[in-house]
Amino acid sequence: MANLLFGERRYALVVDPYRLAMQATDTLLQASLVRGSKEVELREIQGLPANAAYALAQLGRLEDAVVALEQGRTRLLAEALEQSRRDLERLPALGHGDLYERYRAASDRLAVLQQQAGQPAGAGPDHPAGPRDYAAWRQELEAARRDLDETIAAIRSVSVDGQQPYADFLLPPTFARIAAAVQPGVPLIYLLTTEPGGLALFVRRETAADAVAVVTAAPLGLTAPALRALLMGPADDPALGGYLGAYSAWVRDARNPAKRQAWYDQLEQTTRDLGDKVMGPVVAHLQSLGARQAVLIPSGLLALLPLHAAWTQPDGRRRYALDDLTLTYAPSAGALQHARELAGQTRDLRLLAVDEPQPVAANRLPNSAAEVAAIGALFADPTVLHHGEARREAVLAALPAAQVVHFSCHGANNWQKPLQSGLVMAHDDLLTVADVLALCRAGARLATLSACETGIVGADLPDEVVALPAALTQAGFAGVVASLWSVADVSTAMLMERFYRLWRQEGLPPGEALAAAQRWLRDTTNQEKADYFGHDIPDLDGARMPQAIAADFFEQVAERHQQEQSFEHPFWWAAFYLTGV
Repeated sequence: MANLLFGERRYALVVDPYRLAMQATDTLLQASLVRGSKEVELREIQGLPANAAYALAQLGRLEDAVVALEQGRTRLLAEALEQSRRDLERLPALGHGDLYERYRAASDRLAVLQQQAGQPAGAGPDHPAGPRDYAAWRQELEAARRDLDETIAAIRSVSVDGQQPYADFLLPPTFARIAAAVQPGVPLIYLLTTEPGGLALFVRRETAADAVAVVTAAPLGLTAPALRALLMGPADDPALGGYLGAYSAWVRDARNPAKRQAWYDQLEQTTRDLGDKVMGPVVAHLQSLGARQAVLIPSGLLALLPLHAAWTQPDGRRRYALDDLTLTYAPSAGALQHARELAGQTRDLRLLAVDEPQPVAANRLPNSAAEVAAIGALFADPTVLHHGEARREAVLAALPAAQVVHFSCHGANNWQKPLQSGLVMAHDDLLTVADVLALCRAGARLATLSACETGIVGADLPDEVVALPAALTQAGFAGVVASLWSVADVSTAMLMERFYRLWRQEGLPPGEALAAAQRWLRDTTNQEKADYFGHDIPDLDGARMPQAIAADFFEQVAERHQQEQSFEHPFWWAAFYLTGV
């Protein structure tokens, strides 16, 4: 009914059916005891929160529009992050230690039973618990769910000095909670497309003293049908075209110069279209507010695109969005708040680096060793797993002890089954999104996925943002750097060295450091890059990257035409983006 009324542009009548639909979804999600069942329910409402937000915005109800979008974002991630709230650890000090222990035991028990649903069946497809009796497993799972629900209700009712600090525990988001994630001068920007039009919603606070966040809106020049055509080609053409078609054709035949050039041209055209229709209006609005930083929360299929690399040419000179603003991304306001809390609590920065797992079927990464060595030199006593050491089991065992993780390897994206996307470890074993979601850890600062396609979300449920960045956020990382396409080895190695140096030695926050490194890779000539790495060749007592590594980078750029900017095209620098902080 909500979609029918929205299609007729009867926006005032959309609100109540939308509210009822989301209440029904909440009920069905609670009744769904395993992830696969939850995904079935969420698939039914894809696009509905964006339509509701657009309708509410047309009615002038901008705060409600923001809440509608947030409520439809990353439901499974939001549930997992809320279940691991750090302030629950205060319950024992408040005299509710038994309640805390009961909650942890009920959560752990439910998690164990849910994991059994993914184990190989022993008695046919209807027996997810393997050799155990399905009916008994189902009863045990339902009992564990009831126990957890009763415990959650008890936690919500905890009173401290007349207040109930956990009253909103595992309840749908409110505007007050969204506003709490907004830092002064760093607006949150929700981006959406619908059939009649696109919209950007800006949630901001000017100063720390501002008790109330303000929402403003700006129309976008991109509709949902136009976005699909941009990504996939004309709707009446059964062949995959557009951005994804050109990319897929190149990936299947990467040695074909014509297909490589077609992908380069399509990437350039797509980023130009994004500049004209999406980020141009966003940047103009932010500049009118005096903002220099912003956090993007793109809805639906917008999450597949490099919005930070959108460009315009207002005065005949190309200008990218990241030239005017430091842009980072977040799955949701709730996930962003969680990431900021983690970043503030992380002190020690122990590095775990994975250097080109071998053997694998994919091509060699000739610059991986140099990349990892240069980065490792910026940390005290790093742990590095080289080649055959980088087995899936070894990496999973080492992850909980690290605060910074750097993967220099191949990635594998599964568009249809994003839980099976991941990083290629030795012997072609995948470290998958599902593996990362199963990790339990206290928190860490940064994960960098210096590999191909590590930041692409599943196209089936794009608002769930099922990909490695969201999984690593759930696993306790405050920030995750990942890529949107298959990246080049040499330019990636140089970008990563510059990024880590700006962060570790010059003190820039990761988001600013990544943007500055991307501009450096794009704008400097080959001669300037050779001079940059040449400064490291003399022995500097370990203050910078190892001498041999600097010489290797120096030689690679010195061999190119010195006055050219070999990495100017977006392909070389724009794939990477930061999720979180």
